[in-house]
Amino acid sequence: MAGVEGNREDELERFREAFQKDTELESVKTVLEYAKAFPSISGDIALEFASWKNVTSTRKGYIGPYRIVKELGRGGQAVVYLCDDEWLHRKVAVKVLLGLGGASPETLSRFQREAEITSQLDHPGICALYETGMAQGNTPWIAMRYVEGKPLSAVLAETRGDGADAPTSFMMDFSVADGSEAPSGTTTSSPHKSVHRRELGRILELIEKVARALHIAHESGVVHRDIKPGNIMVTADGSPVVLDFGLASADEGGQPTVTRSGDLMGTPAYMSPEQLTAQRITLDRRTDVWSLGVTLYECLTLKRPFEALSREGLYRQILTKEPEDARRLNPSLPEELSIVLATAMDKDADRRYATAEELADDLQRVRERKPIAAQPMSAMLRTKRWAQRNPAVAMMMLAVFILLSTVAAVMYVKNAQLAAKTAEAEENAKAAGRNEQQALRNAEQAQANLADFRRMADVKRLEEAKAALKGSGLWERRFSPVSQPSRRNTATWWRGSPTTKKRPAPSRPKPPPTPRPTNSGIMPPHARSSFSSPRRRRNSRRNSIPTLPSVAPTRSTIAWMPSMTNARPSKRP
Repeated sequence: MAGVEGNREDELERFREAFQKDTELESVKTVLEYAKAFPSISGDIALEFASWKNVTSTRKGYIGPYRIVKELGRGGQAVVYLCDDEWLHRKVAVKVLLGLGGASPETLSRFQREAEITSQLDHPGICALYETGMAQGNTPWIAMRYVEGKPLSAVLAETRGDGADAPTSFMMDFSVADGSEAPSGTTTSSPHKSVHRRELGRILELIEKVARALHIAHESGVVHRDIKPGNIMVTADGSPVVLDFGLASADEGGQPTVTRSGDLMGTPAYMSPEQLTAQRITLDRRTDVWSLGVTLYECLTLKRPFEALSREGLYRQILTKEPEDARRLNPSLPEELSIVLATAMDKDADRRYATAEELADDLQRVRERKPIAAQPMSAMLRTKRWAQRNPAVAMMMLAVFILLSTVAAVMYVKNAQLAAKTAEAEENAKAAGRNEQQALRNAEQAQANLADFRRMADVKRLEEAKAALKGSGLWERRFSPVSQPSRRNTATWWRGSPTTKKRPAPSRPKPPPTPRPTNSGIMPPHARSSFSSPRRRRNSRRNSIPTLPSVAPTRSTIAWMPSMTNARPSKRP
């Protein structure tokens, strides 16, 4: 349904352009001829032709008290004439509102009330409204100040190369490039060069003056709602004048209005998002801030921020697409100006400049190279806006993100558990190492204690053996002096009693004396012992352990006896 409505509006635009050319050439055709040329809108042509017939019949006559001089322009719902005020001897511009031809008394009453409010505006940057009235066929008209100059739209068209005339001397000296722009907001313009940096200050000053003029109107309760380059006239001295305030509306709680210079409450390419969607919501001054931001964007880049081949595509871009950064099209622009543009054209009216004066103040700060009040959009907000414009892709990416987050969380938990187990194993290994070292130290201590216990046991067994020997009498026999025979008694006992006669031993020849070994070191030490003297041999026999009588051994005696084999008896005194 929207596509059919868009095609109808396009056909109406083409019909109006053809009718205007025929009017200029004074070769207006009949209704049937126009209906055959535009069969899809034949009914609309009949209605508009009937409304225009009453106006064109007075083309060479009068509109109210004003004498028509010539036609200045014709739009979709209005035609503008240059007229003479014969009473005050001044030139005036009279706009006839064709769209309100044959309107009801209630609609005409609202139109009269809005015109009265607009006529109270008094500012050099606002085209003053003089008078209103009704033409033939009950068609309203508005008389306003005639401003000599050139519309900003014409200057931009000439700068792009659309127009035949060069830019006027009072306007900015743009860099001209080949290209063309479609006459309506529904077509795309060709690539072109952006404005030169040295003209930046003049452009900002121009838009700043427009913003301050709009602020005066807003403070008076009037919202323009159709700000665009075509409604900004640049005079010979370079001052801007906002036109078409007769088509504005008073901010009176969202009451319906009757005057529009473009369909759908404005020119499509410069309409704010709330103008496209808000059927019953009050349009406030922030709507004009948006439209002025779009106009500034076009002046700086020579390209509209939103362009499409159809009205539906254009509306979709305004509602969903973020405009391209102006610095990409014109790298000479400062970053602060890019922030100003983004703030003025924010799709959320609450984040936009609250007043046109705030926009003017920031433009002045940019010109004077001072810090601006606007803040750049945060990354979080950009992501939110992108998700709102692309819900399907956003949901898909969210699902992927949740899946990856879940996998990452599971892997993190697993890794944490593995790390905990690894740490526990390492701690156990360290504890085992410490326990092993402690066990080794305990074993060494146990061995030392065992050696001590063995020594203590040996001492105890020695004492027990000693006590056993003493109890059996062996100790006195072994170590007592009485038990040891004297040398004399031993000799007597060995040789026999002196009274006993010994049997004489057979005589033997004495062996030759053995040479006494010397300490010359000729003989080895183990061989010298065989050449010991008889005295030494006697001493060795005397010092040997005598054979003890058999005694019943005890356990302690057996343990003690090996140590007695090497014991030496004490010498007799």
